[in-house]
Amino acid sequence: MKMLKRVGIFPVDQESITLFENIHECRYGEIMHIASIKAWGLCGKKIQRCDGSEIIIEEGIGNIIKECEVLILLESWHDASPEYIKSVVKTAKQKSITIVSINNIRNSLEIDQHYENVVVAKKLKIQKKCDDLRVRKINIPVICVLGLTQNSGKLKMELELQKCLKQKGYKVAAIVSGLNGLIGKDTFCFEKKYLNGKNRNEEIIININAAVKRLEQDYDIVIVGIPGACLSFNPQYSNDFGITTQLFMCAIEPDYSVLMLPYMRYEEAFISHVKDEVQKRYDITINDIGISEFAIDMDASFEQKKMCFLKLIDKVRDFEHLKKISVVDIKSDSQIEKLSDRIIWTLEN
Repeated sequence: MKMLKRVGIFPVDQESITLFENIHECRYGEIMHIASIKAWGLCGKKIQRCDGSEIIIEEGIGNIIKECEVLILLESWHDASPEYIKSVVKTAKQKSITIVSINNIRNSLEIDQHYENVVVAKKLKIQKKCDDLRVRKINIPVICVLGLTQNSGKLKMELELQKCLKQKGYKVAAIVSGLNGLIGKDTFCFEKKYLNGKNRNEEIIININAAVKRLEQDYDIVIVGIPGACLSFNPQYSNDFGITTQLFMCAIEPDYSVLMLPYMRYEEAFISHVKDEVQKRYDITINDIGISEFAIDMDASFEQKKMCFLKLIDKVRDFEHLKKISVVDIKSDSQIEKLSDRIIWTLEN
């Protein structure tokens, strides 16, 4: 049996934590150590993995240098001191560790590899006349996963659905936001330069459409995770809400949509209201509602004036009071399995 290389990942930020709850291996080997920067407040935090094991976020790259053969630099390195990151790269290279970058690492850092799993639209010449701006039909089913907030469980839902549909014999690509295809060869991200604010909205729509369309020759189904929040949570906390969801909907016209909500003891009227708002705003059908393993921490959100979340590990999750609306609990394998069956039935009928 081929031995997997030992992989260390740095610097972990709040946004990337969800990924490490769901995977032990990546395309470069087995994840042995994950580390962060002390000032970010994550060092020492235990991450509960889906198989019940734990991994601790370490401070700095000491153990990675001692025990790993591959160092993966996450995109969050941009939030650290450039001098510090250069010293990290220099130390790793002195120890003959292979360094892999995630997006936009400057060439001056002499990185060994860059990831390949970035979905790029072919360079499209944008015409001045609106009539020439064409969004082409995607000829394979597109499943979109939206979120009302951050930490709404989008990434985990995408990966679980991809796994279930693959087990049923389908070739499934997943496009995720954030960590670009680190997860495996069938997982992709959009290259950021095609989505940034320097482009007109028409260009962004066409780039998204063209990139997703490129996957139709190799896959039966594509799952697209929509970046950001699809609604503003309340007037105080914008919650990463913007125009992104609208651009994606114009580009992909999904065949099946799952809306993820943070955990709460919801009243049916609230879920119906949110569902109706999303459907009207984006002219889509929300086929299913998923519930995250995270809950909104109201006290911390009020104190810090931003959305804060609590992970619910052992708390009993109660949905029995919902009589007219069914939801999919992200922590229930059987419910996700049934969701994948509903998706297949809908796509085939």
